[in-house]
Amino acid sequence: MSEFAPSETPVPPPQPPARRGPRLPAEYYSLPAADIQPIFPRGLRLGCGVASAVFIVALFAAGGWLSGNGAAKFLAWTLQMVQIDLGGMYDKDVSKAQKEQLDAALADLQKNVDAGKVPIARIQAVLTAMRTAVKDRKLSPAEVEQITKAAREANQKTSP
Repeated sequence: MSEFAPSETPVPPPQPPARRGPRLPAEYYSLPAADIQPIFPRGLRLGCGVASAVFIVALFAAGGWLSGNGAAKFLAWTLQMVQIDLGGMYDKDVSKAQKEQLDAALADLQKNVDAGKVPIARIQAVLTAMRTAVKDRKLSPAEVEQITKAAREANQKTSP
């Protein structure tokens, strides 16, 4: 008998141990392809794939909208919402004339931003004045004047 020829039948491969809990990655990859069952059902995998594709398309669409005039429209809407919130923060010392002046200045600013006459960068001074004024959730007459002044300055620098 030749030393290279096998004298007996080959030993069968060892059987995998009995399952003892969740499948380990090494067990998953060592199984034959016919024995592998996916961890998640097909419907869940397809649903998550479709949802992620829709999210990516929506993200690109939102980016395209914001790169156009969408950012200005969003900022104008934000100014409108902030103006509504400021209405409930007036101190009792704020006169009706001051309230009307602030509302008129913010409404003009909102229209100019929406029309694209005020660059978005000029709104920074107004937003900074608002942020410092509303820290205590009250608007004093001096704070109202400061916000009104910042809004008027932003409106005066409008482009034709």
